[in-house]
Amino acid sequence: MSPPEGQARSIPLPPASILRLVGGPEVRGARPSGAERRRFHRVSLVHGPTVRVEVRRPDGARLHGIVEDCCWSGAAVRFGYATDPKIRVDQAGIVIVTGLRLPELTLKARVATAEPLQSGGTRYGLQFLEEDELHRQVTPEWRRWFSRRRHPRFEPRGELAATLTVTWRGGEARGCVVDVSVSGVGVELDVGSARSVVVAREVGVLLAFPGSGGTMRLRAAVRGAKQGTPSVRVGLEFVRDTMFDTCKQRLESWAERLQLQERAQAQGGPRGSSF
Repeated sequence: MSPPEGQARSIPLPPASILRLVGGPEVRGARPSGAERRRFHRVSLVHGPTVRVEVRRPDGARLHGIVEDCCWSGAAVRFGYATDPKIRVDQAGIVIVTGLRLPELTLKARVATAEPLQSGGTRYGLQFLEEDELHRQVTPEWRRWFSRRRHPRFEPRGELAATLTVTWRGGEARGCVVDVSVSGVGVELDVGSARSVVVAREVGVLLAFPGSGGTMRLRAAVRGAKQGTPSVRVGLEFVRDTMFDTCKQRLESWAERLQLQERAQAQGGPRGSSF
């Protein structure tokens, strides 16, 4: 069945485990947040007991959504038509995360994205606002539901923004850095360049940011590709070679500065109303 007009379509890339194609309406509002861009780095809750999020409205109604994926920075939650709390981007409030035979997690969250579903209802991208509180509540039983990545990712912006060029045999492309960690980087590329990068499987990365001491040359393996509109988001994992060893300390310093920047923004409080 072909997707409706205006919906993202799959790009003709070789069928491989590293490729994840998605479709659906564009997310409402401005450019998707860092939390939403990190969706394919999260743990997808496909098998096992259902994990739910409860939103309590001011009138006392309790509405439940199903968690589709989650990490330490946030979660994607699907609410059906009858249970949609109709919360808006930038609203913040308390959510209750529940799972079978697991203690409840009571967390403060902000709505980062709101994506209408064809079947009715909405998929919300929630950003957890108090990281220390989340780590305090998460028990060993809960940890498997959260991030599988070795290092947290952050969105480089403002004075800590980066420039990046991806190179492969016979070509190169300028990319937009959407998230970064000590072990890798998420980058947006045009469809043609993304196709070449996925086929190459391993690429060169020219990366520069404040404190990098000039352009760093690294190698990276392609770990994921997710189509958006109009670009494709590609996940790259740095190859642990001598070039990486030379740059590692600068990458770690940059990640620490990005983490401080993210925490400072979260402590500034939500910009919208509460739910």
